[in-house]
Order: sequence, then structure tokens, then C-alpha cells
Amino acid sequence: MINLKQQWATILDAFSADGCGMCDRPTASMLCSHCQTQLQTCALADPTQFWQDALPLFAWGRYVGALRRAIAALKYENQPQLARFLGAWMGQQWLASPMAQRSGRSLIVVPVAANAAKKKRRGYDQAELLAASFCQYTRLPLDLHRVIRTEDTVPMFGLSLAERQQNVKGKFQLHPRFRPSGKQAKPSILLLDDIYTTGSTLNAIAQLCRQHQMSVYGAITLAKAGLSDPT
Repeated sequence: MINLKQQWATILDAFSADGCGMCDRPTASMLCSHCQTQLQTCALADPTQFWQDALPLFAWGRYVGALRRAIAALKYENQPQLARFLGAWMGQQWLASPMAQRSGRSLIVVPVAANAAKKKRRGYDQAELLAASFCQYTRLPLDLHRVIRTEDTVPMFGLSLAERQQNVKGKFQLHPRFRPSGKQAKPSILLLDDIYTTGSTLNAIAQLCRQHQMSVYGAITLAKAGLSDPT
């Protein structure tokens, strides 16, 4: 795990920007102070409010305004350096939460496995970069290989809940070397993704892990869709 974290820290450090990753204003940082302020207005006052149901969810912010713009820049505009800020902010909120305190340091962070075609086209996967920054901040171990996407899904935009659930059905599997025997310790997993819309993908992966006797503590996402912008 340490080597993986070191590798991803190197990758994250390799991305540098001459200007702000969102507005292109000149800045010595990856985000200018104005965009940082705008992003913070999207943060949820209580990111633990969805920590319930079958898959408890910890969400950093609302998928609106500046946060929606930042995610679009990260995913579609070749601005991977934004993951450094956003993943660290997720880590900061997580460490301050009772969920982190209850779990101790027994968690393994597993990002949602990427769509291979999209990852090849972008040259990186945003969930992996967010997870790398999150783990660098929290010092939790990062596992990029436990869950494998066996088949790409069609774009989720515009699909109903039932269509989303069908879209991800059977599209993930557990890597054979991570299938525990009865004598092996069962890890507690924290799933990580960029956006939570209906939860179809995260719930499918959680169900898969539980079928192999792995404990899923919950999921953490940068943004939660379907919430109004208070501003």
C-alpha cells in the first residue's frame, strides 16, 4: 500500500498549472482564491447527513455551481491537478467526522473502477486521483486493484434508476487474489467516487464486496446530486 501511495503522490505532484484550473486566472496555486471561495460555498454543513440505509454515504458537497464546474474541468478539460485540492478537502472533512473517529485506522479506500475507454481517452481516472489525494491526507491505505470493472457501461446521464441499476449489473468483479478464505481477516472498505446520483454503481460494488464476506463501512463522494444550491 505504501508504494501505491508514493506512486500516486508522484503522479499528483507531476501536474502543474500556469493558471487556475477552473478560471485560468494567474495563480501560483492550482486554484485561485476566488474559485476556492466559490467551491467552499458548495460544501455541506453536515456531510454525514446521508450516513444511513444499506450503504451509508459521506458527501463533501452539493453537485451545483462551482463544484459542478470543478468536476467538469477535472473530468473533461484535462485539469487532473484539481484532484489534489478536492481530495484533500474530502480528507479534511472526513477526519473531522465521527465516522472517521469510530472507524479508527482500520479502513481500506477503494475507488470506483474506471471505465476503460474513458480512462484511456483522458489519460487518468478522476476517482483514482481523488482517492490518492484523500489517502495522502488521511494516511489511509489505497487499494486500486480490489474491484475490477469487467465491462464498460453506457453513459448514465438520462437513465432512470432501474436503467442505471441494470447498466451496472454484472459489470464489476473482485480480483481473485482479494477473495478472502475463512481464515483471512476481512477488511473494512470505504468506497470512493466523484459523484453520487442514484447510488447504483456504489451499491453494486458494495453488494459484490459483501458477497465475498468483506465489510463495507460506507462510501464517500466529492459531490451529491439532487441537492439545491442554498445561494
